[in-house]
Amino acid sequence: KEQVKKAVKIIALIMIPGILITVFFGDLILLAFGKEYATEGFRFLQILAVSGVFVGVNVIGSAILRIKKKVKLLITIPIINFINITILVYFLLGYGLIGIGVAWIISNLMINLIYFWMFLKGL
Repeated sequence: KEQVKKAVKIIALIMIPGILITVFFGDLILLAFGKEYATEGFRFLQILAVSGVFVGVNVIGSAILRIKKKVKLLITIPIINFINITILVYFLLGYGLIGIGVAWIISNLMINLIYFWMFLKGL
């Protein structure tokens, strides 16, 4: 538990400033690729930045599974994530890049919930 707490602190110290910079100033960064690119991609970039929180939780969850040598779950959970993303993108593709970003964030949140449920159950 102590190692998990340390990992969460380190990940938060690295990710939170990056997420905040991206969310608030990502459009300026994207201007390096052109005004149209910055306009079209900024919301998508913001969604991906925020999803970093959920992806970070998933990384910690998979690390715990590796430590516990839960190989079946280490294989199954990414497959579930892939299937979730694919299905959600299919239904949200009409919203363009935003739909893809929303699919990504929802799927990773769903995987977070799976990890939390597993660890509450002691798996």
